[in-house]
Amino acid sequence: MNRNISFLLILTSLSWSSCNSPKDPVKARQAVETEFKDGNFLKSRQIADSLKQLFPEDSLLLNRLDSLAQISHRIELDFSLAETEITERLQRVMGEFSPGEKLTWEKQKLLEYRMINGEKRYFKRAATNLKLLLTHQQNKGIPFTALEPGETALFRIKDAREAVERSDNSFAPVNPATIRIKYTVTVDPDAVPAGEVIRCWMPWPKESHARQKRCP
Repeated sequence: MNRNISFLLILTSLSWSSCNSPKDPVKARQAVETEFKDGNFLKSRQIADSLKQLFPEDSLLLNRLDSLAQISHRIELDFSLAETEITERLQRVMGEFSPGEKLTWEKQKLLEYRMINGEKRYFKRAATNLKLLLTHQQNKGIPFTALEPGETALFRIKDAREAVERSDNSFAPVNPATIRIKYTVTVDPDAVPAGEVIRCWMPWPKESHARQKRCP
């Protein structure tokens, strides 16, 4: 009996797939992108896996599908907190709060979340970011003369003012500066076997941008 049911399910799945398989790679990509935009990452990857079998020679399509899969995976890592987890973190950072306050923070886009696979998932640093954003909101109404900016803030204010004064509304740099970036990666002892390569995400300016370039 179980075998018959399993065979029926497989047959139904194959029939649906053959009837709904897109013949146009452009429409196929659009189907995946629609699910991706709606936050249905699992479904978008499932469709993508099927399309790779249907269009194995379409390199542009395959690259786009792989790109969307990697982006969705990255988003899932960033927005990894469930409802109970974000509540615990908010209590540690903000203290006691009401459900109404939490809903207000979400509506004001101060508490970062996304709908992923039909579930509300919160940004892993949403709690600490919320506190910073609320502080920023409170300080917006304070006159600048009443604030006491630090040395770094004063430098940024001065640099921004000079940039605005020299600007000619083009994309060319108006106040160019050479900046040296030094990255340091610290790994726990014996965390990586000898000879293994560590791969990690590190920010870097886009060299293709008109206002950013590599110095000789």
